[in-house]
Amino acid sequence: MSVRIRTITVGIGEPHPLSDAALDRAAKLLKTAEPLFREAGYEVQTQRISTRPLFLDRLHAREAEIVNYATALQERCERRGFQYLSLGPVLADDPKFPVERINLLPEMLGPNPALNATVQIASDANGVRLEAAVPAARVIRTLSQQTEGGFGNLRFAAVANCPQRGPFFPAAYQPDSDWGFAIGLQSATLVRDALSEAVHDSKPGPSALGPLGPRLIAALEREGRVIADIAARVAREHGIPYSGLDLSPAPNGTESIAEAIEAVGLGNFGDPGTLIVCAAITKALKSTGLKTCGYNGLFLPVLEDAGIVRRVASGGIGIPALLLYSSVCGSGLDTIPIPGDASIERIAATLLDVATLATRLSKPLSARLFPIPGGSVGEQTRFNSPWITNAPIMAI
Repeated sequence: MSVRIRTITVGIGEPHPLSDAALDRAAKLLKTAEPLFREAGYEVQTQRISTRPLFLDRLHAREAEIVNYATALQERCERRGFQYLSLGPVLADDPKFPVERINLLPEMLGPNPALNATVQIASDANGVRLEAAVPAARVIRTLSQQTEGGFGNLRFAAVANCPQRGPFFPAAYQPDSDWGFAIGLQSATLVRDALSEAVHDSKPGPSALGPLGPRLIAALEREGRVIADIAARVAREHGIPYSGLDLSPAPNGTESIAEAIEAVGLGNFGDPGTLIVCAAITKALKSTGLKTCGYNGLFLPVLEDAGIVRRVASGGIGIPALLLYSSVCGSGLDTIPIPGDASIERIAATLLDVATLATRLSKPLSARLFPIPGGSVGEQTRFNSPWITNAPIMAI
């Protein structure tokens, strides 16, 4: 099948500290939903839980209390078989938020592999919080040093205009007291097939951009309606609203969004023409008649896409180009391997560039950067994970 379900994510509306009853309610929905989707022919890769922003509910708790709570949450997740739980964004864009609280995140995330979190350093409402960038960069550096190979940064990002009720991690969170669940897709193959059909309708090159949108919208709606019908059944049975689909076509290894872009016939990913194809795909993702949520845009995660990795290795793509594509895409700078000795100031400046673009264009963007301990530009990463495609370390 050309579509997999990357995640079913239940958003818990209960404030922190979470009760056992809330975790059990989420587990019950996930346990019921997965076989329904599998029976319909959809592989369900992960099941996840998102929560309200922890520091929104526990801002004035003592530091040791917050760290101990994170440790206890990890243990409670393990007992229930949960591998993914988001603590929500640290809303550091708020000028009243004490940015020193950001410094707790490495101690909360590093030893607790189920836990995810983000730091929101900018929003349309508050603009860019300059003083939040360095603490966020310090979290990235610390996680790279305290987790094997720096892999802990898979579970952390700096964000701007973080989207509510989305399914994808680490940014997923529930904004209020209402529960919900959302579904995120792995659909790079569907996008590639739709774009190939658009080329067949015309010919490779700019003329393929005309039929691209209708072809992709039709393909997304065909699969999305089946998924939405099953989700509606789950919502009725559990009394938890369905928040929608995040149609962002998450890639995975050889299931490459870069190869889908190249199918249009304007050249390799990174060549002239890449930006307009990215924009055309994003427009189609946002033009369906489906109920959507989260980023709902184009993801270009380097360490999750073998096609992007090939273009990085050939010198055809770098961080500036990926930032450019973020102006018309979805997620920003995603899973970027950088040298282990990259300075906190350099990382912070990169985060501020992403935040500036997000607020200037009034769109959600994030930055997941992976400093590789001991690694230099051009050296290959050595992660051992089904979610990671190893890549040359990129200059920052």
